[in-house]
Amino acid sequence: MSTPHPAAGATADAPARHRGRGRVLQTAHGSRAEAFGPVEWGLLTGIAGIWGSSFLFIDVGLEALEPAVVSLARLVLGTGALALIPRARQRLRGEDLPRAALLGLVWMAIPLLLFPLAQQWVASSVAGMVNGAVPLFSALIATVLLRHLPRPGQAVGLAVGFLGVVAITWPSARGADASLLGVSLLLLAVALYGLATNLAVPLQQRYGGAPVLLRAQLVALVVIAPFGFA
Repeated sequence: MSTPHPAAGATADAPARHRGRGRVLQTAHGSRAEAFGPVEWGLLTGIAGIWGSSFLFIDVGLEALEPAVVSLARLVLGTGALALIPRARQRLRGEDLPRAALLGLVWMAIPLLLFPLAQQWVASSVAGMVNGAVPLFSALIATVLLRHLPRPGQAVGLAVGFLGVVAITWPSARGADASLLGVSLLLLAVALYGLATNLAVPLQQRYGGAPVLLRAQLVALVVIAPFGFA
């Protein structure tokens, strides 16, 4: 797992990361290889509760709002909250802005629009469970970008995980064409999340999480605003 603290990026492979700054589609090895401790498990549990409950709130919001309005509202609230944090306003170097802009699309704008669209036909519980596959897509994409095959035990774990995704989505997808479309949109959003979590690693190692998230959300806000206002 990578750490959001800039100093943690100063590892032995730092020169290689700096030489690769020109490439937008790249990731980096995590700065922390040790197992989670109580603090990390606590943070993960809190994030899971916040992120998981969002699909229920999306479902409630869709009772009165169009999907694009839900997406725009999430971005307005998220950007506004981050903008209040001084550290989030730290500047990014010019050569890192293209990746931050790409993250705005694949991490924020497109997935945050796809989930409300999909939940018009798929239950929030299914959306939440499918979203649990983000680590699977992250690991798969990291294998491609890092050109490093997983160990046999990890490969078995990934295979079991993807079988679980099929088991979760199959009952919903076979019900109707609309449900199949909803599941397809969910899987596309989750795959984009997997790509984004890899692309964000080098930036988060340099700047920390908050500045990267704020720039990505600003880009997404610009992209989604016309759809939300329409």
